[in-house]
Amino acid sequence: MQITERREGDHLVIALEETRLDHLIASDFRDEVLLRAGPGMSRLVLDLGAVLFMDSGGLGALVGIRKRLGWDVGIVLAAVHGPVHRVFRLARMTDVFEFAASVDAALRATQTLRRESVQRT
Repeated sequence: MQITERREGDHLVIALEETRLDHLIASDFRDEVLLRAGPGMSRLVLDLGAVLFMDSGGLGALVGIRKRLGWDVGIVLAAVHGPVHRVFRLARMTDVFEFAASVDAALRATQTLRRESVQRT
């Protein structure tokens, strides 16, 4: 399983460099993301742009990440292809994660939200 990681300010961006997020790699992917996501992290962007297929095992891994990190950590799924997004819709899980068209869009959206919250205070 190929994963890349980079930091963008207080964001951790993890890219899964596989075409399938299925039951064969789901638990390893979940464990690897949780290992890399340290305490105090506020924002996680998961780049799924390479993923063309996801089954219930992959969905379960992402839900497991959400549960373990809690709701204090914003999780954005970036560059999700139509067939993969359909799995979220069918499982009625689109409210559990944020979605962005790209990693850059995910990072920009967070900066915009941060500026808006600063202006309100």
